[in-house]
Amino acid sequence: MTHAFRSARTRAFTIIEMMVVVVILSILISLAVVGLFGARGSALQTKSLSNIRGIGQTLEMYVGMYRFYPFAPDGTPMYAMPPDEPNAQKIGFSPVWLLEGTWPMLMHAVSPWREHYPTWLSPSVNRPPGRPWVRDPSVIMDTGALPSYRYSNSFIARPSVWSTSAETQSSDVGPTSPADVATPSLKALMFDTDRAYLRGKEAAAPRPVLFADSSAAARRDSDATTPVQNRLHGNAPVRYHDTPNGVHGRDF
Repeated sequence: MTHAFRSARTRAFTIIEMMVVVVILSILISLAVVGLFGARGSALQTKSLSNIRGIGQTLEMYVGMYRFYPFAPDGTPMYAMPPDEPNAQKIGFSPVWLLEGTWPMLMHAVSPWREHYPTWLSPSVNRPPGRPWVRDPSVIMDTGALPSYRYSNSFIARPSVWSTSAETQSSDVGPTSPADVATPSLKALMFDTDRAYLRGKEAAAPRPVLFADSSAAARRDSDATTPVQNRLHGNAPVRYHDTPNGVHGRDF
């Protein structure tokens, strides 16, 4: 074997070895990046669970004060921002089902917005610092911003609204007390709709859910009870809102 041939073969092996090293490094970097994103997502999910547990404590105070879960009749005027804001004024909302996102308007006396509103947003939701209840600080009165955590419609109407075995009428809309809930540890009270910390392909990831007994857990939507039609409106059924038999039913 000539010296030139041995040198060429050595160079060839060196190039192959370098390519193998590059491939291995690429794989390791990819795994590290995936692990980093996974760890970040897990940490932010934990933060969301902490937020929703805090909401549970707020609702316990609300129920202790009013004896019912949050409720306001259709069209009730309420402050859509802290009452001490320069442009604060009361507005009404309709239909009553919109209380799913307007529930903070009932919390001014229980949980002042300036202190608590940041925890009513899912981690990674981008809102103006100091005024997280608005989307655009240049708008004098922005009432279109909603919290990340939605209040189940099941708690603002009687179970018959989600049953086929009883008559339903508009008077079935009304407040619910803790005693009305059949299985508090299995009935969703609040849930994180935004989950802004997730990447696009993680829609099936567990969702932070607050239950009526104030416990919280990350649960997969696919494991939840299939929703049924709300007989008082024509919107398509929504999981956690339209639980069969309302608060007499269970979501898991």
